[in-house]
Amino acid sequence: MILILKRTFLYNPMPDVYAKLLGITFSLLILGQAFLVRRRVGTWLFPACIFGLLWFAFTFIPMVVLIAAPVNPLAIGYILLCCLAVSGVGLLFGWKSAFLRNSEKSHSGDKVYDNGFLRTTFFVVSGLAILFVAFDLLEQGFSLNAVVSDIQGMANQYSILRSTGQISSNIFGQLSLGFTYIGAILGGLMIADARPGMQRRLVIVFSLLPSIAIMLTQSARGALHLSLGYFYGGVLVSRIQAANMTLFSKKAVRPMITYGSILLVLATISFLTRGLFGVSDANQIGSGLMRVSSSYLFGSLFAYSDWFSYWTGGVSKFVYSNPGDTYGFFTFSAAFNFFGSTRMLPTGVFDEVFEHGDLVASNIYTIFRSLVTDFGLVGCIAYMAVTSFVFHLAYYTMLINKRPVLGASLFIVMVAYFWQSYLGSLFVYNNSYACFGLLWIILFVNSFKRGSPTAELQKVKLPRLARLPYPYRRVESFRR
Repeated sequence: MILILKRTFLYNPMPDVYAKLLGITFSLLILGQAFLVRRRVGTWLFPACIFGLLWFAFTFIPMVVLIAAPVNPLAIGYILLCCLAVSGVGLLFGWKSAFLRNSEKSHSGDKVYDNGFLRTTFFVVSGLAILFVAFDLLEQGFSLNAVVSDIQGMANQYSILRSTGQISSNIFGQLSLGFTYIGAILGGLMIADARPGMQRRLVIVFSLLPSIAIMLTQSARGALHLSLGYFYGGVLVSRIQAANMTLFSKKAVRPMITYGSILLVLATISFLTRGLFGVSDANQIGSGLMRVSSSYLFGSLFAYSDWFSYWTGGVSKFVYSNPGDTYGFFTFSAAFNFFGSTRMLPTGVFDEVFEHGDLVASNIYTIFRSLVTDFGLVGCIAYMAVTSFVFHLAYYTMLINKRPVLGASLFIVMVAYFWQSYLGSLFVYNNSYACFGLLWIILFVNSFKRGSPTAELQKVKLPRLARLPYPYRRVESFRR
């Protein structure tokens, strides 16, 4: 499909209106294929569906909100092909027996994530994360008094140090991020069993407080963004464990609006500490906030689209570098550095900054620039198929295992990986590997305390591939 469209439109670019309409059509097709997968398996709480829904939102919303920003429809069509690869591999499994096995958990009364061990671990980890944030500030030469007296000035200075490469690398900075994400995951696992009211609010606050502290003191919003992905991954695992195959609960709408509004205000304060610090003119602040927010929320799609045009030989606004053979570096740079590579990624993964008028300025190009640079157009689709198999296998083992450990850990990382894919690859960060390892240990100990996880793991068998199509019952019908 991409080759046909390339021959048709690449050297005879479409008018912006028609290109945008075709791009929106491809985005709707991403939603459509996710809907077909949902019809096939009976639930939206399915890896391929989650990936498709997210990338529908990641493509549709920016194109509609910034309607004047140009987009290459081929770039959106390529994302559609990647989503089809993820969905196609996911449908190779035979899911009927796995969903039936998972439905039996609702009768066991075994609340895997509602126990004193996880509650204690959660509050200790979240508290240590905040403590490590404070120690990191001291290592960078800041006074903790500034947190109260001039937090915006401190955040502005921290962002300047980061952008100029003067941040002092230390163990506290790494630990603060790792513990921040672990705390968010454990909070997500616990939230369903927390009593409504003060206890539930306390879990939510402690889940996100470390990332909020990082955002306000360092003018870094990435930790909060990723914490939300990890937190929701924990929420979904908790629901699956309770045989509740609901991706989104209507009861969550009101608290999401409440907490989302609070986070929006805090994020706006953080935006003011970078680029707008010290500005007093209201009009300048308003236009600056509009540019910064649109760049952070929507810029990566249009940056990727322009790069894709250049990479495929089409018409682009900017010229982009070709790093040559990278063999996966832009996708797994943390692993490369661990094994001795001296190559370093610039801030934001790529050096080039895409700009469109006064609306967008971004050096973030989504995960697809990293994947295509590393593996090529065909190799990227193959990579999507392989990772889809791994994630769906983890999902399968989580469904059939009474107290999942490895499958649950991989599923949570998968949700964060999908959520982060709009900005780049999760695996360029050292803390993603450490977070997975620490989470696996915590869940293993939690499972061991409730009964030997080894006995459960011995029951896990590789899934039987679906040989012939068969009608899937709706997941709701599995409940008794």
